[in-house]
Amino acid sequence: MVARSQLLIVVFAVGRGAREVPAWCHRSVESVAFFSAIHKSGTTLSAKGGLCFNAFLDRADVPIGVKALDRTSAICRSNFPAKISQSVTWTRDPFDWIVSNYMYDRRGDEKARWFPAVLGDPVFAADLAASLPGFNYSALPGEKFDAWLKRLPLVEGLAFELFLRMNRPDVAAYIKRTDPIHFPANLGELLQASGGERIGPDAAPSSASRVSVCLEDFMSDPARTHRTWRNVLQAVAPGAVPDAALEQCIADHDTTASQATFLNNTRSKAHPHGTYRTVSPTELDGMLKMARGLDAGFLGGTYAAAAQRIGCNTTRAARRRFV
Repeated sequence: MVARSQLLIVVFAVGRGAREVPAWCHRSVESVAFFSAIHKSGTTLSAKGGLCFNAFLDRADVPIGVKALDRTSAICRSNFPAKISQSVTWTRDPFDWIVSNYMYDRRGDEKARWFPAVLGDPVFAADLAASLPGFNYSALPGEKFDAWLKRLPLVEGLAFELFLRMNRPDVAAYIKRTDPIHFPANLGELLQASGGERIGPDAAPSSASRVSVCLEDFMSDPARTHRTWRNVLQAVAPGAVPDAALEQCIADHDTTASQATFLNNTRSKAHPHGTYRTVSPTELDGMLKMARGLDAGFLGGTYAAAAQRIGCNTTRAARRRFV
């Protein structure tokens, strides 16, 4: 058990959470650990893990609370200090991230108010044509982004996702003016999330003020996922020993379990954000190969260079369950 005087933290988790406000929401705290992830790099997972951690640390009699960007935890915001003492960011291999974004956008779960108007913007259109010569992008009047992606051949859809999220200032500025709420996350944000000391299933826990963790380390199997969560906990609360309730809470949100176990778990149904098990491993490998080829052929290897900097494990075994 961690003594009350040794640790005063909040886990600030970005993502959707349950609507029930936890009892520890109203407890006073003195420092904040910030869990965050950009779109399709672990937003829901980091949020659910943060809630599990906070419930555990509350049971350990450590004065903590949760300050989250989901609907439930918004009520807690005024109770906690603004200063963040530690940040834990989730990151991801850029090609895995692009493929996941493509499948998510094609599924149509979120609105893209910037589309199709963006295709008619002269600056955006000129950049798009210069970056992807030979591709002919046009939309039907009033066509939605997901319907458009479904109509496009796979290679054109992936190429557009790569261009869209490449972190070009002019593209980002136009889209944010058009839709300041639902603008796409970009490669620059993914790189920024990858900073700090890296922790994972086999990495020594760290108490550094800024650490990062790869989403791929939660994708392969329950044992690897469990070790990664334990090291994240040690980075946040050195010396803390997980209890059975924390182990169960983490297991309830483990997407590496068998498909039947995961989909029949009532808690796991709170993860509609994920694109897990929507394509076969062979299909995924083909999409990743295509994305790498497009990056090398049209975008100067921008994503390949970012992948090298980020350094997440991209073997099939490391991401076999969750895309």
